[in-house]
Amino acid sequence: MMVMAAVASIFYIFGKVWVTLFIAALAIAFLLLALSAPSLYRRKERALLRFAHYFGQALTYLLLIPFYLICFVPARLILKLRGIDHLDRAFPNPNASCWKTKPPPTGSYERQY
Repeated sequence: MMVMAAVASIFYIFGKVWVTLFIAALAIAFLLLALSAPSLYRRKERALLRFAHYFGQALTYLLLIPFYLICFVPARLILKLRGIDHLDRAFPNPNASCWKTKPPPTGSYERQY
């Protein structure tokens, strides 16, 4: 209820009176429900949590899949057309081993500063 009151006050500061009244009415209704019928309030909370879970899953599919298709697929196609493969995924691997030898370090690490 306190969070709803804070949100309502923020909307009131920005001049959104109807939104403020709606959120304040919801906060008062939830407060009265919690005080008068705690079992109904707990049922309402469980229903809202279930709704939030499904809503979050829907948002994940509706937002992340298009983001992947818009950003990562074209980037991979551009890299493939340029012949760049950072993961070195040639099959079958022409090397005898998949281990890569690292060159020896250059410079001294004794005096870093």
